[in-house]
Amino acid sequence: AAQMLPMVHAANCQEMANTAWAFGTANFHDDLLFSEIAAQALLKLDEFKPQELSNILWGFASNGFFDEVFFERAATAAQCMDLHAQHLANILWAFARVQPRHGLTRQTILNLLPWCTVQLTTFKPQEVSATLLAVAKSFGREGEPESDCLDAAEQAELMLPDEVLVFFRSVIQWGAPKIHDFSAQSLANTVTAYAMIPTTGAEVLLDAIADEVLRRYNSLDPTMLLHLLKGFAVSCKRGQLQRGGHVLQALASGVARHVGEMRQQDIKGLSKLLGGAQRGQDMSPDELHHMLMTLSPEDLVMAVDPTMAVPLANELLCTPETPTRAMRSGSFSIRDASKMLTQMDGEMTSPNHTRMPFQLHSQMEQQQQQQQ
Repeated sequence: AAQMLPMVHAANCQEMANTAWAFGTANFHDDLLFSEIAAQALLKLDEFKPQELSNILWGFASNGFFDEVFFERAATAAQCMDLHAQHLANILWAFARVQPRHGLTRQTILNLLPWCTVQLTTFKPQEVSATLLAVAKSFGREGEPESDCLDAAEQAELMLPDEVLVFFRSVIQWGAPKIHDFSAQSLANTVTAYAMIPTTGAEVLLDAIADEVLRRYNSLDPTMLLHLLKGFAVSCKRGQLQRGGHVLQALASGVARHVGEMRQQDIKGLSKLLGGAQRGQDMSPDELHHMLMTLSPEDLVMAVDPTMAVPLANELLCTPETPTRAMRSGSFSIRDASKMLTQMDGEMTSPNHTRMPFQLHSQMEQQQQQQQ
């Protein structure tokens, strides 16, 4: 990264975008490099193509890097571009990933979400689920309903912008017939999004997801079982499922079998979900196992803390549905990034990402040859 820094000023838009994307994919953080890329990109923002803009935002967000001036200018530039489904999904995910409740993020979502609704038939399931989750993290409820007179969906709809409601309602009809095409994470993203933004009619989609989860049950890994249990439990708590009992029971049993293998943070999260925080202490793995295996679905829903949809959304947003490979510890060279991008050709959600900064690469190769 230190070697690349002096070269950024000579990079073109694609090179800057691909460099940010590569570092984001590798989960290799360097604020100094990202700040320089953002500063140079601002000078050429009107030259960026939609793919390049979405890639650079995705790369920054994947590493938790937020330059408010760049993101603000990028949001303005995006509104003047011909954005397709992948661009829209990546841009909205990026803003929600770094600053979900920021006014800039919310306004960007409201500006671009109608485009998502119009182009919904061109979206892939993972793009729809990522967009749903991004919107839910920015506009979704973080607590219980304030009124007992209205159900969760009715109260949520009174408080949400029309752009959000129209998109969430449109996805219900679009998604139910396509549910077999959703990946496990796309299913978890979608369930979590509707748990945070209860929507009238969502039970049609959520019941279809529940049936699909039961069909795939034996192939789901422990992490996905846990994510789905959290999402469905909160959705049931908020009255979003008609046939939630069977899927909850199956997921609870599946999670119980793996409690002993869970990370400590997962134990704490599961304990909070099941009301452990209300008792003033976390539950032990044995207590969680017993509770998951013995509680009826109805009692499980009664025990659930609905605010757990928020940390679940945070965790899912931090794991974008894009294959990533962690770079080895130590230095990160331009050769590493170039090799990584070549290996990932055709695997990633960004079709035009595969060329690493050619001018930077050439200059670095020349420097390294001279040093040798």
